[in-house]
Order: sequence, then structure tokens, then C-alpha cells
Amino acid sequence: MAPITSIVVMGAPLPTMMEIRRSQSVGCLPLLPYTAMSINAFSWIIYGLLKENINVWGTNLFGLIFSLYYMAEYCRFHSNPVVMNRHVQLTMITMMLITALAIILPKTTAEKIIGTASVFFLYYYVRGSFGYYKTSNTDKICTVYSSLFHGCMPRELFSLDILWNGY
Repeated sequence: MAPITSIVVMGAPLPTMMEIRRSQSVGCLPLLPYTAMSINAFSWIIYGLLKENINVWGTNLFGLIFSLYYMAEYCRFHSNPVVMNRHVQLTMITMMLITALAIILPKTTAEKIIGTASVFFLYYYVRGSFGYYKTSNTDKICTVYSSLFHGCMPRELFSLDILWNGY
């Protein structure tokens, strides 16, 4: 039941993509949830392959397909190529790094590292899905669901956000 539920959740952004296509604009929506979803799904696929667990890699294969579609639709209607290029480049670099770790490292070491990284990517995927806002104090970044993610934190704690969103 969990793999089916996971696939349904990965399809949750479809109405947003339909609205983006209808309006031919991304408005103020961030690309981060979709790039993070791609990296997250990819890392779980590699982890699932290393663990030889079809429930992990098979489910996340759907997530990767969905997320790449979401990224493509977003990029199609986004007006800032610098932001899009940065996201796509960081996504590809991260996927290549995960693949290299899986190939180069001993299997058990790769499983541990990629499994831990997958949890980290899941955090950023979920965090990115909730959105951000800046405070008047430019040293702080807040999440919409501040109680869930510890409220406003110093900017330097969000190095990936700074890289990907240009905060």
C-alpha cells in the first residue's frame, strides 16, 4: 500500500502543472520543489538498486518521471533562464555524484552514504514544497510552515537555498 500512496503523492503537483500550462506562466512559484523531487527520487532509485529492493527503486522511478515532467513544464513557461539553468545544472551534478558514489564505493558504503543523502534530499524536497519568504531582516529566511521547520534561521544554514534560489 505504501508504494501506491507514494506514487499518488508524487502526482500531487499535476493540477499545478495544468494551471501553469493553462496560464502559460509560473507566476511566483519556485522551481526548488521539482528539482528537489528529481534529486530525491533519483537518489532513492540508486539506493533501492543497491539494496535490490524493487519497492524502493520502482516507486521512485515514477517520482523521477513525474518530477522531470514537472521541471520541463516549469522551464517551458519560466522567463528567467539563469534560474532554470542553475537548477538543472545542480540537479545533473548531484545525480552524477550519486551515480559515481554508487559505482566507485564498495556496495555497503555506498548504501550508507546514498541512504543518508536520500534522507537529506527528502528533507529539502518537503521543505521546498512548503515555500519560503524573506523577512525584512535580510539575514533570515523563513518557511511558510515555520513551526514545522524551526522558523526563521540564519541565512548561512540554508546554503542549498542560497545556491538554488539566489537568496
